[in-house]
Formats: sequence, C-alpha cells, structure tokens
Amino acid sequence: MVKFLPGEVSLKELIEIANTPGYRTAISWFGTEPKRYGGRSVPWKGVKGDKFWEVAGQYGNLKTGLEKARSMAKATAGHTGVCLVQNYEKGAIEILPRPAAELLERAGRGKILMSAVHITPAMKRQLLAQMV
Repeated sequence: MVKFLPGEVSLKELIEIANTPGYRTAISWFGTEPKRYGGRSVPWKGVKGDKFWEVAGQYGNLKTGLEKARSMAKATAGHTGVCLVQNYEKGAIEILPRPAAELLERAGRGKILMSAVHITPAMKRQLLAQMV
C-alpha cells in the first residue's frame, strides 16, 4: 500500500486504478490527517456468493478472521457513527469509528470529544487545525 501525496496522481489515473480489478484506491479521514492510499486489491475483490468462499478458502485463516470480525461487530451492535477523539498515546486528535473510539476511551487511552452519525465539517476543521 502506498500513500499518495497531494497532486501526485491525476484524476484520470485515480479512475483507472479504481476500475482495475487488481488495484484499489481510497481516501480516509480516519486517523490524525486525511490520506489517499493506493495498492493491490484483495484477490476476492468483486467476488460474490459461493464463489467468494471458494476463493477465500485458498487464503488460510481468512474465514476465521472474518468470523472474528463478525463477532466483534455483533458485540458493538448499535454503536454506530464516528467520533472525534483525543488520543493520549499519539498526542493528537483523530477521527475514529464509534466502536473503536469507545474501546480507546474504555482503555483509558483517549477521550471522545465529539460524536456524530457521519464525519462532520466541524470534525474536519478540528483535524485540519492541528496540522497547521
């Protein structure tokens, strides 16, 4: 996976990456600053139904990992949205999914400053303000 710097990749190139089965690109507001990533996609990208489990079976513990992720998701059912969090270990403000933010706060490693259904302009301003 690579992090693209602003202006490093054109819009046309991003569209080409997104339409290529073997590669992916994404932007993330999670963390301490917004980032755009690119890299190889998972081999099962776009595979659905029974064919998915056939392909997944070729990758060892994938099924176990997915079942673990599913059980964690069930444990945090109803905990939706995002939070602006003061991360004590990083010494920075970051945006996290609500379940992750709650786990961080419970562990005493951070404090939830703001919660919302979606990332809000106010959250983005707080995040960008620490970058100046």
